[in-house]
Amino acid sequence: MIITRTPVRVSFGGGGTDIPGFYEEHGGAVVSITINKYFYSFYNPREDEKIQMISSDFQSLLSVDDFYSLKFGEGFDIHSAVIKHFRLYHGFDLFTASEIPPGSGLGSSGAVTVNMVRLCSKLKNETMTQRQIAEDAYFIQREILNLPIGKQDEYAAAYGGLNLIEFSDKDVSVTPIQIKPDVKKCLEKNLFLFFHKKKLVRHQQFCRDRKIQLKRKIILLSKP
Repeated sequence: MIITRTPVRVSFGGGGTDIPGFYEEHGGAVVSITINKYFYSFYNPREDEKIQMISSDFQSLLSVDDFYSLKFGEGFDIHSAVIKHFRLYHGFDLFTASEIPPGSGLGSSGAVTVNMVRLCSKLKNETMTQRQIAEDAYFIQREILNLPIGKQDEYAAAYGGLNLIEFSDKDVSVTPIQIKPDVKKCLEKNLFLFFHKKKLVRHQQFCRDRKIQLKRKIILLSKP
């Protein structure tokens, strides 16, 4: 059995500036920190080609005869996209679970994707840097699944810790923020998270992204 876990994050500022429609024109930056709440994957190989996935968070099961039978729209899109991306042709059982509910606004989708990328790269004996993991996770969500996301969650989950993450049209830089132990203890003592049962709706971010892109196009067209 292989067990992997990936932390979720808390963002202290800069949310929305990690969206391409914004940072490609203006640049962007976020300050985020990962916390001790994780997304877990439990992987077991099979002797046949069957793939079976169980999600504790969504109380759902997906069972297919082989790699080629994986389809999107069955509740395991991120898992299936990563598996297809890495071409895992062999059979296996996969159980996933998170310590936080989906849609909590703590970057859980990014954590799920980073977790799956790490797992699949290990199974393929591929050594990946934190940056490569983050970029792969972003590419799979944004380009393959066409999800309206920025890059913050993937980089936060891949790097871990307290970081200043800066975005531009050319690169993403991650700078660890060093704080004294007593400051860290003070932050941990005074940081509270409350679950108010209101889930983050992904299309809200999509609307913000489209508005930013539309505004950018208008500005470009209005230039002499």
